[in-house]
Amino acid sequence: MIPNGKIIVAESGVSNVDTIQRLSGIGADAFLIGEHFMRQVSIEDEVKKFKNALN
Repeated sequence: MIPNGKIIVAESGVSNVDTIQRLSGIGADAFLIGEHFMRQVSIEDEVKKFKNALN
């Protein structure tokens, strides 16, 4: 029901690569995962982990 050409953002509760891959598979273009990162000892290491898993 979302018109073509619109960016689809999956909001809230995204905390792992499997969820991102699943949501991406059904059309999501972007993901809000800030709280997950804020709970990590090293935000930089966690961002790198996500980036590596998604490449």
